[in-house]
Amino acid sequence: METSRKRTYWPTVDWREMTPQEVDIDPAQLAKMHSYINEHVPGLHGLLIVRHGYLAFEQYYQGFHRGSYNSISSATQKLRLTKHGKGQLRENH
Repeated sequence: METSRKRTYWPTVDWREMTPQEVDIDPAQLAKMHSYINEHVPGLHGLLIVRHGYLAFEQYYQGFHRGSYNSISSATQKLRLTKHGKGQLRENH
């Protein structure tokens, strides 16, 4: 898929989907990642990969599913702290 192509939609209700191959993702690498997560990341509830505006990978773990409720407060906190940390690094260099 050409990366310079502009997206023709914005997801409002749901993401449009493409296969990993259609968005230049190696399915063998996704399979390795999935196996690793199953063995080593017991707290993960779900993983979605969006590339070029299309959902290319969607997998849930620990009995979770697309309709499951997930609190994102911890994830939001980590993103905020990461952004703050990057700002600190820029100021010091």
